[in-house]
Amino acid sequence: YEKRVSQLELIQDAYKSFADDYILIAEAGTGLGKTLAYLSAGFLAARKKDRSLVVSTHTKNLQEQLFEKDIPQLSKALNLNINRVIYKGSHNYICRTRLRSLINNSAHLLNAHEYDALLTLIVWEWETKTGDIKECNGFQLNKYKRLWSLVRSESSYCSANQCWKNKGCYLGNLRNGVKNADIIIVNHSLFANELQRSNTCLPDDFIYVIDEAHHFATVTRD
Repeated sequence: YEKRVSQLELIQDAYKSFADDYILIAEAGTGLGKTLAYLSAGFLAARKKDRSLVVSTHTKNLQEQLFEKDIPQLSKALNLNINRVIYKGSHNYICRTRLRSLINNSAHLLNAHEYDALLTLIVWEWETKTGDIKECNGFQLNKYKRLWSLVRSESSYCSANQCWKNKGCYLGNLRNGVKNADIIIVNHSLFANELQRSNTCLPDDFIYVIDEAHHFATVTRD
């Protein structure tokens, strides 16, 4: 164990900015341990204010690191349960209603080489809790983009009324979970979109971290 003075300074500066509601711009060198620094400061400050912490990233790799490694480490160190979710755009989630429709009309809608890939999706959908296609290692998204476009959630199609007969949709359940999460992980694009929406799925009140912030302006413009 080695005490990292620079990490402690970042924790203290971040906590103060969260507590006093001002913006902190910080650059952290490699090896400083910035994710645990802002997660610990942000989680404790958010808990004190009865808010959620939103963490926006540019890469999926960092999202997975936060979700799978860093937040569980923090939870263990604090001996507290931390309710966390990764919230992605709608096109990342399968729609049960559209999947059932495709199965019923497969003879008219599928090409011959797509049947094996559809079977993969059917088997995976029986097991998945989130509906996030990232979980399905057997499905080659780049190869079967057309097939995925026929079963993914679409804002113009998916609604509570549409999907109630299939026990709701994965995306709807996730959005309900977002409201009660301690830490919500999003990407820059979704974060920028949510901030512009009048019916945002983010909580009414939250504090936030923009990690990999050198990409944020470009992504927001795009």
